[in-house]
Amino acid sequence: NSGSKEPEQKVVGKGGGEQGPIEVVINYADGRPARQIVQVRGSATVLEATRAVAQVETDIDSSGRQRVVAIGGDRNGERSGRTWVFDVNTLPQTGAANTVYVHPGDTLRWRYR
Repeated sequence: NSGSKEPEQKVVGKGGGEQGPIEVVINYADGRPARQIVQVRGSATVLEATRAVAQVETDIDSSGRQRVVAIGGDRNGERSGRTWVFDVNTLPQTGAANTVYVHPGDTLRWRYR
């Protein structure tokens, strides 16, 4: 044994059901992609999964949905008005990050565009 260990994966989600990995990919403003695996128990919101791997700032709209306004210091509206958008399994999402769910086997991708 060389003494190196696999990094511990965060576990997010609620309720019973299957636990398994999802891949979270964040494409930051400077072009660097960050990929991490998060363990999901049952299901988790996009916001929970994202917070497991990055610093996230949100605000709340009039209907109580949390909008992501910054990830890792890259804020909406900066850098030529770009904003954060996400998809799950390459399907664009229009819901708020606290209302869309991911499940084991999914890929969550954030892009700053």
